[in-house]
Amino acid sequence: MKTKCAMILLLAGLFVGCSTTAPSLLTRQDEFTGDNMGLLTDNLLTGKTTANAQVWLNASRIVRKTGVILFFLEIHTESTIGALNIEPGETLIITVDGQELRYDGIGSAHSRKASNGKYTEDAIYRLTSGDIRKIASAKSVFVKVIGSKTFVESSFSAENIQKFADFVKTYVDR
Repeated sequence: MKTKCAMILLLAGLFVGCSTTAPSLLTRQDEFTGDNMGLLTDNLLTGKTTANAQVWLNASRIVRKTGVILFFLEIHTESTIGALNIEPGETLIITVDGQELRYDGIGSAHSRKASNGKYTEDAIYRLTSGDIRKIASAKSVFVKVIGSKTFVESSFSAENIQKFADFVKTYVDR
């Protein structure tokens, strides 16, 4: 369990500090575990967003030294009206071409920050390569992040779908 939590915190640390710059596909090796990571970072959802918030949906692939491959999504939110307070449990719903995909996570308690009237938080969710492929080949993608205080919804633009398609081509289908 400690290893899983440490890995999730490590992933969160890699994604923190999202900005509106162009997305990046990055490959890194964890210096402590030797695991290889493929990352889609800075994927700001540019479709319509509710609740005066900005939402990023990033992705990662971890290849453990044992050969086990894991996939994760990371939600990063920024708001001027307060934190969502994402709790542990089923708090991420992604609707892909009308099909709902629901994800459980450990919540955002480790990453909630408030500074100069801006609230940020991150939450990590495990998923399958098949789910990433669905997102990458979708015509429409809607995201709902549920917090204990409120929720935020956003949608993918064609550019966001293309970023996932690039991630799949680089890290999933190779």
